Amino acid sequence: MRILNRYIWSSVLLPSIGVVFTIVALESLFSFLAELENLRRDYRALQGMQYSATTMPRRIYGFLPLAIWLGALTGLGMLANRGELT
Repeated sequence: MRILNRYIWSSVLLPSIGVVFTIVALESLFSFLAELENLRRDYRALQGMQYSATTMPRRIYGFLPLAIWLGALTGLGMLANRGELT
């Protein structure tokens, strides 16, 4: 039973990590593009990139429930598609 639990966890966890990475990457890109609109003499693109990078943990924390849910649906859907979930 231990091997089965580990297999199911890995089948759910890997898609969840992929979903977290994708959502946070897109959100960071859009946040950086929004920061580019605020460029002035004292606020440059590098500072906007630093702001986007330092707020990334907050974004990960905010999107984590959604990403785990989508990753679980994706992982369990893949298992059901291959007939391994009966």
